[in-house]
Amino acid sequence: MSATPSKLPASFFQRPDVLQIARELLGKHLYTNVDGILTAGRVVETEAYRHEGDNSLTMHLQRKRHQAQGLHVPGGHAYIYTVYNKYALFNIATHDADHPDAVLIRAVEPTIGLEAMLHRRA
Repeated sequence: MSATPSKLPASFFQRPDVLQIARELLGKHLYTNVDGILTAGRVVETEAYRHEGDNSLTMHLQRKRHQAQGLHVPGGHAYIYTVYNKYALFNIATHDADHPDAVLIRAVEPTIGLEAMLHRRA
């Protein structure tokens, strides 16, 4: 890896158009550094969830009030929750604390540290 990756500014996530944010995240890279082991992947699939008019997000906000508090934050915060006590879903809050919109990162193509990713996932 020759270039140092740069972080997206908070202002990128704090815009009101969650669909545009979801589209613009395609092709971006996510990095982790766990116990000194660097991994990365390119975002290849996203889903946008808008708090108004999105029945699935509305139901989640109503049923999982405690978990859903993670969406009532300024855009740019990570929000991870599990479904079926098995799958961890990685979301990024967007807009602002009064508008609990989010982008779900559905798929990432590994680019760095594939062996470490496979080991972490068992």
